[in-house]
This record gives sequence, structure tokens and C-alpha cells, in this order.
Amino acid sequence: MEIYERIKKRRKELGLSADEVAKALHVSRATIYRYESKEIEKLPTNIMEPLANVLKCSVPYLMGWDEMGDPRKDSNSDINYLVTLSQSLPPDQLERLISYAKFLKTEKNNN
Repeated sequence: MEIYERIKKRRKELGLSADEVAKALHVSRATIYRYESKEIEKLPTNIMEPLANVLKCSVPYLMGWDEMGDPRKDSNSDINYLVTLSQSLPPDQLERLISYAKFLKTEKNNN
């Protein structure tokens, strides 16, 4: 399986739209579709780590170097994803995300 196939497969496994991935990476939806269709054969190196974070996998997995390193299981990738995503949200949505996180923390403390 090639990198473009891995990107599309992983995005679909996570139930992410091309728009969601594009927003998190600050690129257009068309760029994501080009990544997934082999139209862009050599992805920019500066996009690999952020893309892996959004797709919750490792760069070696995307590159095809590590078949077993498929989705990361550690919470750092989730945190990185949230940070990346939050940077692309408009202020009102970021405020809602923060409010929801505070609510979840309060709810956890009450249980």
C-alpha cells in the first residue's frame, strides 16, 4: 500500500472528512484529495508530522516503513490532534471546545 492509499484509508477509519483534515492542517480540501489520489507524489516534509497527528498514526506508518506501527495508541497523539484542531477553530468554536473540556473535567471530578 502506498502513502496516498494509507492517508485515505486512515482518514476513513477515523471517520474524518477531507474538510476536517484540511482544516486541521490549514490546507484546502482539494489538497487533501490530491494527497489521497497520488496527484501529489512527494508530500512536503513539513506536512508529514502534522498529518500523522491528525490521522493518529506514525510518520513511518504513513510512509510504509512500519506496517505494525499502525494507529498510535498513546494519548499524546490525541492531545496533538486537539491542539492542531483547536488552532484552526474560529474563536467562538474554540470557546465552546474549552467550555466542553471544563464541563468534562468537572463531571469527572464529581464521579
